[in-house]
Amino acid sequence: MEDIKSSYDSVGYLSKAFYQTLPYAQKLNMKLFGFDTKKLENARVLEIGCSYGGNILTFAMANKNSYCVGIDLSGEQIKKGKELVDRLGVKNLELIEMDITNFDENLGMFDYIICHGVYSWVPKNVQDAILKVIKKHLNKNGSAVISYNTYPGWKSIEVIKDIMNFRTSYLDVDGMQKLPYGKGAMEFVKSAPYLKEVASRVDDIMNKDDYYLYHEYFEIFNEPMYLVDFSKKLEANGLSHVSDMNYSKSFPLISDAKLQENIENEANGDRIIKEQYYDYYFNRQFRISLITHSENIQNMNISNNVRKVDLDELHFRMRDSENKKFDTYDKLIKNFPNTLSTSELGKEDSVYRELLLSIYNDDSMIYTEKIDVNVFNDKKIRLKPVYRKYIEYFLEEENPIIMFATFDGHSIKTENKFEYKVMLMFDGINKKEDIYEEILKMEIDKEIEVNAENKEKAILEYINNVRTFLICNNFCEKVDD
Repeated sequence: MEDIKSSYDSVGYLSKAFYQTLPYAQKLNMKLFGFDTKKLENARVLEIGCSYGGNILTFAMANKNSYCVGIDLSGEQIKKGKELVDRLGVKNLELIEMDITNFDENLGMFDYIICHGVYSWVPKNVQDAILKVIKKHLNKNGSAVISYNTYPGWKSIEVIKDIMNFRTSYLDVDGMQKLPYGKGAMEFVKSAPYLKEVASRVDDIMNKDDYYLYHEYFEIFNEPMYLVDFSKKLEANGLSHVSDMNYSKSFPLISDAKLQENIENEANGDRIIKEQYYDYYFNRQFRISLITHSENIQNMNISNNVRKVDLDELHFRMRDSENKKFDTYDKLIKNFPNTLSTSELGKEDSVYRELLLSIYNDDSMIYTEKIDVNVFNDKKIRLKPVYRKYIEYFLEEENPIIMFATFDGHSIKTENKFEYKVMLMFDGINKKEDIYEEILKMEIDKEIEVNAENKEKAILEYINNVRTFLICNNFCEKVDD
């Protein structure tokens, strides 16, 4: 464990939010299967392997009555993460340096547990400890997620990993110095005529950031596994795989009806076997498993036949889509950024079919609570104190340790200081006209596409888009005149 601790202390990485791991997505996916988990507003959340806290922080800020705990082996990352939490004034998030094999029992029970980017990258005794902690500290109606590398997709990637480590093994390089030599090895793979299948992976890998590459390809531990083997480990601990957090991975749309029939017959009602065949078919390399106590499974409808009553409790919104030919999609797009439920869309069979398709295709944004931004109308808005400090952090820091994210954990890769400055102008005092005048004083040519004819229109549209973003993400509150 000391080797792992040393690696993450010396080579940190940008801590990002991952929507598919957070309680929003967990609650949503459990609801699709007819199971109710704890309300988000006052949930207790644990993240195992939280790094600087960039993931769980987004949830804590948006749900001030929740209680969140992040633990990590890296004392250096925890130290810097705590400094950031204090700077933002977030009172309901505690970051703790901790070895999961010595988990503090006094932390109690949790409604949602997150373990992202950890399980495949630690030794077996730590993997066992993770499952034991989840079983013992997850509330009866709780859920958890664990992400991990999977076979068969990682079979070919392992060849790339092996070549990268082979090249650096006989060179006198350490830490991040290994990366340029590892990348050189990947160029060799691309040129090797007998490694065409492996080489097809190289470009995607090369596009990853350096810190990810280092921890993914040069760490001591990286143990991919088949879903069926992971499921057996869960069952041995009284836990069960519910589905992948990407719904279509567990219930893919396969156009070959005969193939689908053969998989169904082969699985003979065993959903894990069926999903394993899907992993072979799609050559999958990564999964995020939704997990709960094994005894909960009998009370769930884990099927691609989502019940209407479960869809009725969800709220949908859609910014845009290529499938505008669907009436439901058209209504959602016109109503954006507000959500619509099935009762508002009309409970025809076609509505349910099109909503389910939007889930398969990841076309829509789905929530367990209604979002209505009309309450703001044209009123002045003011950034909430925590989000003002959050935005100021990104404006002031040249090398932030976390990535900017939406309230529900969608990371946004941007170094646009201009946009942060405009966000901060929404202080409850400035009107749109005031913000417009302030922007005119700034260098805008590189930030907003304007010309002499459309300058005013372009700037006002930009202001409106920023305002909408802040409202949609609950970063602000309205100010009554």
